[in-house]
Amino acid sequence: MSRANHSASVFFAYGSTPALQAETMRETSRTLATSGFASSTWEDLPVVGQVLISTICAKIASVETVIAEVSDLNSNVLFEAGYALAKNKNLWLTIDNTDAEALQRWKDIGILSTVGRFDYSGNSENLLTQWYEHHNNQMSPLLETLLNGGRPREPDAIFAPASPVKFQAASALERFFERQSHLHILGSGEDFG
Repeated sequence: MSRANHSASVFFAYGSTPALQAETMRETSRTLATSGFASSTWEDLPVVGQVLISTICAKIASVETVIAEVSDLNSNVLFEAGYALAKNKNLWLTIDNTDAEALQRWKDIGILSTVGRFDYSGNSENLLTQWYEHHNNQMSPLLETLLNGGRPREPDAIFAPASPVKFQAASALERFFERQSHLHILGSGEDFG
């Protein structure tokens, strides 16, 4: 196992339950920290008197890699993974592949099924092995990979579905787009059902 580049910084996002998955993430983070990596979990953050999500987002913004335990599709963890993705961080989606329900959830949420994940079999040693093997790989952040080569289907087209709720800003934007005769607007109110 290569343990080079101990300057790598990593944040672990996971739910407090199931307890075994949470403990696996805590143990992995502790081991990385004692090995010299800048590793932390949401539970390590100084949150007394702070807004928890602001503190977590600031931490995510400051690290290179976010490891998100998504076995139970915890909404907070998915938000944190999405935030890491939007901040162009290296994002590792991890799953306890010994959990049949987690594997089914992964399959059911189609958007995730096309993204590679790290299976750790409920064992911190497996996740650590993968970290030591892959953290130095020069992978492009997931956002860059997803957007690479993205082009509109047609020139001068904008995807701008109508808002299902009418409010002043949405109405003003619709009127603006209506005046743009050179643009082809893709999307309509029917897009939302």
